[in-house]
Amino acid sequence: DPPYLKLNLNSPQVDLSKITPLLPPDMQKKLTLSGKAKLEANVDGYLKDITTTSKAKLELTDVTAQLASVKNPFGGINGEVQINPQGIHWKNLVFYYLGARYASSGQLDDFKEPRLNFNLKSKDLNLETDIRTKDNVTQINRLVGKFHDSDFIIKGNLKTQDMANPYADLNIKIGLHAEDLPTLPFPSLAESFKKINLGGMFAIKGTLRGPLKNYKDWASSLKINSDSFSVYGYQFTNLSCPLEQSAG
Repeated sequence: DPPYLKLNLNSPQVDLSKITPLLPPDMQKKLTLSGKAKLEANVDGYLKDITTTSKAKLELTDVTAQLASVKNPFGGINGEVQINPQGIHWKNLVFYYLGARYASSGQLDDFKEPRLNFNLKSKDLNLETDIRTKDNVTQINRLVGKFHDSDFIIKGNLKTQDMANPYADLNIKIGLHAEDLPTLPFPSLAESFKKINLGGMFAIKGTLRGPLKNYKDWASSLKINSDSFSVYGYQFTNLSCPLEQSAG
């Protein structure tokens, strides 16, 4: 008979870089960890199936995580994470990304066809998601949130053959506070809005299609309304107009 392993392990301090082989194979390719954690682990199954029978709970302290699909690491991670062959659950997780502090609870189910549900909060951002990925297509069933004083609802999909610049096909509904635009995480786009000194509130609804990082190549069909707004310091009222842009 093949070797059978039944093991309960508790450790007050584990080097996370040493437990990578215990993670599910698909996860090992996508995630690199460093730092310390309190570990409770359970293995109950044949040795050859160790990655599909292992369960673990980690209490993280000042951990760094690097995702294969994200350029910059997530640091200063503190909180609880539970890992099993079906997915990952986390709650009250605090981390830092590009200097900003975030808090999150959520779950990732099914590593082969991931479904991601989580909330994310920071000083400037509050969002909730329901996202599923299959065959290089990420389906956004629900992405609802608020950025500064602007709120948004996004549905659609991302084709992720090019992970560095996914192709988006999105339906959007935005209550835009124009003063938020210079703080967008897209430097060239944010700078463009800063130059025209755009102000006011806008209701925006429609579709966007194109490579996510190259907004100049988007095909868009939007309806924009505003009771009052300003450009270069000049005041305008009662805006209602369609905005069409062809790809490229």
